[in-house]
Amino acid sequence: MWYKTESNLKPEENDTLSSSVYNYDRRNITEEKRTDQDGQETTIYVYEECKIAKSEWQNYLELKELKEKQALSDSALQDALLMLMGDESNV
Repeated sequence: MWYKTESNLKPEENDTLSSSVYNYDRRNITEEKRTDQDGQETTIYVYEECKIAKSEWQNYLELKELKEKQALSDSALQDALLMLMGDESNV
């Protein structure tokens, strides 16, 4: 499950070292400038994070890769259909 979090250090997209129990997948990492209590500007990184048990990490990565390939296939199929529809409208 994805949850929103933030850090003052730029996070790695895939973190397999910071915990002995979990690995973390992160997405939508954005940088925000904020002013702290002393009036100093500081950088905060805001992102979504998913915590996966180390024992499930390989399965998670394989499933993620399959989903990405499926999304690419779906996009290519949609483009092909749009091209075909465009060709038919010119007949």
